[in-house]
Amino acid sequence: MRDRWYGDNRDLAKWGVLLQLASNYTAFKITQVAYYRSETISIHGGGTTKSYPIANAVLSHFRRKVTDIVGLSAERMEIEVIEDPVQSFDSYTKLAVGRILGTPRKSNSPLIVFLDPDSGLEPEKSRPQPEHVRICDLQRIWTAMREMDVLVLYQHRFRGRLWAERKRKQFENALQLSGGLASVARGSSAEDVVFLFAQKPASDISAGERQANEPLPNLSQAETRTVCPECNREFRGSGFGGIDAHWRSNHEEKMPYEKAWPLIKLGKYPK
Repeated sequence: MRDRWYGDNRDLAKWGVLLQLASNYTAFKITQVAYYRSETISIHGGGTTKSYPIANAVLSHFRRKVTDIVGLSAERMEIEVIEDPVQSFDSYTKLAVGRILGTPRKSNSPLIVFLDPDSGLEPEKSRPQPEHVRICDLQRIWTAMREMDVLVLYQHRFRGRLWAERKRKQFENALQLSGGLASVARGSSAEDVVFLFAQKPASDISAGERQANEPLPNLSQAETRTVCPECNREFRGSGFGGIDAHWRSNHEEKMPYEKAWPLIKLGKYPK
């Protein structure tokens, strides 16, 4: 992300989508990992070329700064921008992971992590460039996120048919999600970009939560099954893996998933 593009039509689509997702998921915060690259000027003379940063006075006068978006923060939803410039893939991902892990949490309210490179996910058949997010870095960030957090990725159009669907599948496969769990959002103001997103499934739970979900002693297997409280559909494994997609497809009209899941998790969903 660069300051020169702040406030253009893609930003209109970008933040329209993000604020709507924050409302849909009742998120308490959006962390924008900006993959920031500062603006520079080059001066050639005497057989040499030197690069310089643009003076702060110029940037302040024209006021096109990616961090200005924090002004959209509201009482119930904060926006944070990681504006550190990209030095290398590994160091930048380490920085992003540290911010995610260090974010204080609010119960039953997810964090939205928005990855905002210039182009999007790395190409399928060529080496990633600074304007891309590598698959391995996407996976490291996903691992650092908690259950029910939402990952969003900016993706620019590239040549080829069905480009958005191809990237959606690449994104989904990189996160090792079941088919259909990654989605695509668009804005009419910028038809050359899409936003790939997925909510981290309940099956990706911490060790403490996994222990809490283990069968209690002296209870029969039938009593400890993890089943949908609406239709008794049984989930595999020791937790509610896949209940997000199942609920949204079958029971969203009964109660929005964001309200139902905390009750299901605590065993307090009304039957």
